[in-house]
Amino acid sequence: MQKISAPLDDEGYKQNVNRLQEIGTTALGSLTDEVILELLAERRLLTKENDLYESIRDEQAKRVAELTAEEQALERELEELNISITPDKDDDTLLKLIQHRKELEAKLETLGAEERKLAAKPAREEEIPGKEQEVIVAVQDSSEDDVVSPIKESASDTEEVKTRAETVPSPEAGPLLSEESASEEKTKKGKVSDALIGSEGIRGVSSQEAENYLKFLQSNPEEALAQLETLPEYLRKDKPFMLEVAKVDPAYAMHYADSKTLKKDEDFNVRIAAMKNPRDSGNPLAEMLSDMRTNQVVMTAVKQDFRNLRYATRSMEGYAEMVEIAKREAREKVRSLGQAVDVRVFLPKTLREDREFLKEIEDIVETLREKTPRES
Repeated sequence: MQKISAPLDDEGYKQNVNRLQEIGTTALGSLTDEVILELLAERRLLTKENDLYESIRDEQAKRVAELTAEEQALERELEELNISITPDKDDDTLLKLIQHRKELEAKLETLGAEERKLAAKPAREEEIPGKEQEVIVAVQDSSEDDVVSPIKESASDTEEVKTRAETVPSPEAGPLLSEESASEEKTKKGKVSDALIGSEGIRGVSSQEAENYLKFLQSNPEEALAQLETLPEYLRKDKPFMLEVAKVDPAYAMHYADSKTLKKDEDFNVRIAAMKNPRDSGNPLAEMLSDMRTNQVVMTAVKQDFRNLRYATRSMEGYAEMVEIAKREAREKVRSLGQAVDVRVFLPKTLREDREFLKEIEDIVETLREKTPRES
């Protein structure tokens, strides 16, 4: 069991909400940089507490609904059982029915007690079963040759995760402002706002937790990447931090990036698309939101690996250029790999369907086969 504790009760949650509203209406432009940073750090901490409180509260509500459904099913079974208890049955049968009724009534009492306990219990501390699941990635068309990675998610409760310091993140640790306030702050305090929303280099990631993780990632990438999902949300929203993770494995970084912020950040997606995957764990484009595979993202991906042409559509701006880039890169790749190339697997579907280009590639392969014996 993974134990999650939130230092809040209902009153504490309401106080946090009120304080967040106060911070949200504060005229930041009239304050000093130091005061702004303190307010933003406070806002992040309060938001983190409230998010955890809401998560636990939702789990409690879900469990109450499950208990109610189980109670209703047992009550229906009891009604049917009572109807079946009739004097025409022999003593042994009646005794068994009565015993079964006692068991059902005991179950009902147990469920009712748990439901009453949850209803009266503040969302302060809750036991949540540890989860381990394998993410089902999108399956490509059988004619495609893209191998997507079965990236595994696991919430391993390791000692290193347990002992990570739950410190208040530094102001540079991630996207802290809403779109409207970020725009306002960018105008009034350009450099400060840029640092706050994590648009600078890796120097923008300065929390101790981020630094510790990145060091661990360099020394033990397998274990570090397996723990990526256990990192706090503010880190998985942090652009410079996640780009550093992507240097080790862009597919993992894309998969675990926050879906409400980074996965919708075109610049982040473009940077990821430009990276090669040194671990060959999967294609980061397969982990992107489908509507975020924009013209620019796919163009960048095709330049990085011509086989990413499979993600291009004819309606995309620059589609013809993508095809030409893919053809040029495919020719070079075929010449470098030699006669061992199987074009049916090697070329993306779009290029295989181009009969003229396919014939050109087959001619190149055939030429290489003819030259190899003479050269040997």
